[in-house]
Amino acid sequence: MYTAVLLCGAALAFGAPSAIRWSTLMVCLVVLILKIKHEEALLTQRHPDYPQRMLGVKRLLPFVW
Repeated sequence: MYTAVLLCGAALAFGAPSAIRWSTLMVCLVVLILKIKHEEALLTQRHPDYPQRMLGVKRLLPFVW
């Protein structure tokens, strides 16, 4: 879902490039990364086996991170 948000933002930024669109896309990327880290911390607190289950699972971009 987060990847889809970034892809839509990238489509807007590439479709009609402007500094505000690229800046907004970068802010969105940073916010989503922070949100992923926060959600993973919450999941680790609630489910102690979560870090072990997430080994090898990509979070945002397949085959990258």
